[in-house]
Amino acid sequence: MPPSFVEMTASGSLAVAVANARRTNLGISLAVLSLLTASFLLMLVSSVRARRLAREQMNFVAGVSHELRTPLAVIDSAGYNLSRGFVNRPEATREYGVMIRNECHRLGEMVEQVLDFATYRSGRQVFNHQPIPLTDIIDESVRALQPLLDEGGFRIEQQIPTSQPGDPCFPLVMADRQAMIRALRNLLSN
Repeated sequence: MPPSFVEMTASGSLAVAVANARRTNLGISLAVLSLLTASFLLMLVSSVRARRLAREQMNFVAGVSHELRTPLAVIDSAGYNLSRGFVNRPEATREYGVMIRNECHRLGEMVEQVLDFATYRSGRQVFNHQPIPLTDIIDESVRALQPLLDEGGFRIEQQIPTSQPGDPCFPLVMADRQAMIRALRNLLSN
């Protein structure tokens, strides 16, 4: 326990007691100043991070809204043409129906991607890892995108080597089936 002011003056001069008290006060003042400086620097870093995050969120929202407007504009235009009677031929009506359906599918995919992204960012996404054959993932992804591929005039060829007839060489992988399908469909559609 530090000696009291009375004990210091009794055992030494008043100048020594004042000097000791001054040194103690100076040490405490420097410690408080250091804490204030560290707090200010932490607030500054936090503010810069918050601004960067806000900018990234604004860019994300702007990008998503731009991407959502395109299929909405196509659907709106097709609906307008159909409702005004500009499309008279049955085959043209079917083409418009296919176009509307494809754009609705595209919108649904975008909404799913945004929801997946939000779930991932919140840290609440839970993956169901199980052993799955990659060939099933590839087949299902290509099958889901076939209308889009046909519309664009694209064709995907799969060349998967097999060790025996009907037995793919690929081992099973531990993954979330739906997440893998969404990832591969996203790659193929881009």
